[in-house]
Amino acid sequence: MVPTPNGIDFDSFKRDVSVDLYRKRFVPQGDKLVFFVGRLVYEKGVKTVIEAMPLIMNKVPNVTFVVAGSGPHLNELK
Repeated sequence: MVPTPNGIDFDSFKRDVSVDLYRKRFVPQGDKLVFFVGRLVYEKGVKTVIEAMPLIMNKVPNVTFVVAGSGPHLNELK
């Protein structure tokens, strides 16, 4: 058995999905996408991502942010 880096077996997470399918669902045509996926905890820095959104939106036209995850800070971040 080959050791798995960081204890994650990436092959078990492979899915036959199209990125375009998700872009059509979440992002208006022509927009750029910033996608955060992770546990909603202080250590992951999602609060920093959320705080940076207005700054980025002022400099980058047509950008959509998607935050996906759950955790103890979910309600606070909403």
